[in-house]
Amino acid sequence: MNEILYIVEIIDNGSKVSVIATLTREDDHYIFTPYNLNPNSVSRFYPKVVIKSKGMPAMAERRLYSKNRPDIKEILARYGLQSYDKWELLKRTRGRLLTDNIQYLTKEELEILKESKNIFPLSVLRI
Repeated sequence: MNEILYIVEIIDNGSKVSVIATLTREDDHYIFTPYNLNPNSVSRFYPKVVIKSKGMPAMAERRLYSKNRPDIKEILARYGLQSYDKWELLKRTRGRLLTDNIQYLTKEELEILKESKNIFPLSVLRI
């Protein structure tokens, strides 16, 4: 079963949300498909071509907690995971970093964000 995460850039303190790419998982293969990459924003660091890979692409994997962290079991428990699953961890953390405004959202999360800023307050969307 294919699963898709929408890679979005949240701009101007949340007043604008731009889908810059999708990441699709097909079993253990991943497809990164870019859209709307803005050369004047953080999205300029994302590749401008479709990437197909057997493992998770580096630009997504770098947004995850390391499997080797001493506190990884506590982190996984915080996100309701029993074991280290890169895809599930990326979905549950939304791939958020302190250094940019990029998030990886499910279709449902993207629709909620589009419909109402009250359901997804900026304090939840941004770290």
